[in-house]
Amino acid sequence: MTYFSRRTVLASLGSLAAAGAAGRVAGQSGTEQWRQFCADAANTGFADVTLPEPPVAPAGETTLDGEIRTAPAVVDDTVYVADTAGTVAALSTDLEGDPEWSVEVGGAVHSSPAVANDRVFLGADDSYVYALSTADGSRDWRRNVNDPVRAPVTVDGARVVAGGTNAIGYSLSSSGGSQVWRRVTSGEILAAPAVAGGIVYFGSTDGVLYAQEAGGGGREFRFETDGEIGAAPAAFEGAVYVGTRAGSLVSVTRSGDERWQYDAGAAVTASPATGQSRAVVVSERGTVAALSTGAGIEQWRRELGGGPYTDPVVVDGTVLLGRADGTLVGLVLADGSERFRYTVDGSLVAPPAVANGRIYVAVADGRVVALEHTDEAPTPTATATPTRSPPTTRTPESGTATDRPETDDPGSPGMRTETTDANDSAGTTAANGDEGNGEAGGDGSGGDGSDDAGTPTDTSSGSGPGFGVVGALAGLGVGAWRLRDGDSEE
Repeated sequence: MTYFSRRTVLASLGSLAAAGAAGRVAGQSGTEQWRQFCADAANTGFADVTLPEPPVAPAGETTLDGEIRTAPAVVDDTVYVADTAGTVAALSTDLEGDPEWSVEVGGAVHSSPAVANDRVFLGADDSYVYALSTADGSRDWRRNVNDPVRAPVTVDGARVVAGGTNAIGYSLSSSGGSQVWRRVTSGEILAAPAVAGGIVYFGSTDGVLYAQEAGGGGREFRFETDGEIGAAPAAFEGAVYVGTRAGSLVSVTRSGDERWQYDAGAAVTASPATGQSRAVVVSERGTVAALSTGAGIEQWRRELGGGPYTDPVVVDGTVLLGRADGTLVGLVLADGSERFRYTVDGSLVAPPAVANGRIYVAVADGRVVALEHTDEAPTPTATATPTRSPPTTRTPESGTATDRPETDDPGSPGMRTETTDANDSAGTTAANGDEGNGEAGGDGSGGDGSDDAGTPTDTSSGSGPGFGVVGALAGLGVGAWRLRDGDSEE
């Protein structure tokens, strides 16, 4: 790993720091934070931060070398971003001047950075999960999980939870990267896990929502939906909400029972925003709907068209959505009416971050743009009127939530629990170990810690647990779950 640190240089130069900073445009400063994908570990997308009053206009911009497919994070007057060239950068909130620091990791980054405990956490295509110092970008630790990590990682206190394209979910220690547990599903994990109430929720392309005990990895439940899951689940007030590519948004209790299901009319490939007793769902065709979280009753819907859209986030009573054509739309949460829109030159593929009266958007071509209030009159834009329709959400045919067992049929195919002792590896020898504390300016080799190779022992043979039409729930694949405890060196 190579890096340069503007913070370190300025600290060492002392009085030259003030001179070097002279002439830079003063950025907005404040205490508001946007620490990770969709604002928090539960992926709610709701945040108590300040949205700029419309109309908005660019207040700053910077460009990285590669494409940006990730959402920015904003913490302590610093914007953290990563690109497909493998660059992770810390930028001043005014997006002017050189980066505060910039480092290169070993692979392209499609995993949105998460910031906590003075570290920046993210996954990369080189199969490592990284923890970098927020001060200068130096590597605190990295963990080889033998699985490209393209989904955003989720940080919840002492845990970093990640999902891989090889159908494995991981829980790592945030302090040193040691493996706490891992779970194997029957499909890829393409979106951020949600963590809430001591439970980790994964969605998988096998169509199953998996729930794990956050600390020890014990299985809580597995819930089969009606289609592949490519969007992040969101947890709110004792329930979890997840969209499917079959066009459903499903609400499930923390014990694994269905509460309600809503037909969005097209594939749901964005995480729902959940908060203030509302769930906001966006279909691939650009239909946005607000539902009551309690019963799934449609409050309003709006046909925006022209998708796909980013995951929605909600700030100051406004739903923010980015579109592939570069349009950022703000809808009023209460009724779906349009509050503002602004179009950047490029494509928006990740949700924005908001803090201290600025909206930060990452453009796919490698630019990061800050938007703030402007006194200039906006150009009028023709918009559609939101529509209201009769409630279309239904419970299952019996009229009540479907009873789902908390354990699976012992005879179900593919359901297997395996354990290894703490000395067994989570994969291949050496390659699956942690590497920590890489020296400044080093090549990124870090420590030579590794897990010992071992053979898992099979200890059991399968225990364990819209607009009008409700999608049929079909069992699409049965996840195979394995528990491993991993040791690592820091």
